[in-house]
Amino acid sequence: MHKYIPAGALCLLALAGTICGPPSAIAAPRAAGAGGSGGYGSFSVRLLDVPAALVNDTRARQYIIDNLRPGTTIRRRVEVANTSDEPARVVMYPSSARIRHGSFVGALGRRRNELTSWTSLDRRRLIVRPHSTARTSVTIHVPRDAAPGERYGVVWAQMSGGNGPGVNLVNRAGIRLYLSVGGHNPPPTRFRVGTMTAERDRAGRAIVRAQVHNTGGRALDLSGTLSLTKVRGSISAGPYPVQLGT
Repeated sequence: MHKYIPAGALCLLALAGTICGPPSAIAAPRAAGAGGSGGYGSFSVRLLDVPAALVNDTRARQYIIDNLRPGTTIRRRVEVANTSDEPARVVMYPSSARIRHGSFVGALGRRRNELTSWTSLDRRRLIVRPHSTARTSVTIHVPRDAAPGERYGVVWAQMSGGNGPGVNLVNRAGIRLYLSVGGHNPPPTRFRVGTMTAERDRAGRAIVRAQVHNTGGRALDLSGTLSLTKVRGSISAGPYPVQLGT
């Protein structure tokens, strides 16, 4: 059971699509916003809940921070405020982030990582009346097989202007996600296969070449087969054994 206290109006970092600054930086007590005062895209986003166990952690009043064991689920409320004279149509979504050269950098757009796949929102589209607020909840469910380690992400609140040709204005305000997973699960086993290329070897035989990338935390001993499927007519081929390189 996680207990929460109100976060107040303390600052949540944002602006123009990039969250930056050292992870330990303390922001001023205000909500993060985007857009000009009283005009298009004038809105802000702030965190409403702080875990009781982290009440003395200043960052926990600004960002979604927690240390969880596998199988745990947390939920935090966030509020979007529209300070303009027009209704604000705001899209909410999680995206990946990383620590780069001592700064926390949130990816622009919907970039996925392990943490974003654990993150969901109760309401992804908000219509906020002029000079009003609307709320949604961020839920993070850590799988039971999650490996220990830190993950980073950001929950973006985004407004876009213009549907025609030309330059479209996009304003974003975001809340950082710092999630540390404890426990004793082993590192994950994952890999991805790069683009496959059809060619011929020196003997003139038809081959398909692909590169496998180990994206997990453990060494891999791979095996597999190659088959031709999902083509028109009755054409098929394989399975052929995969010859592994280095």
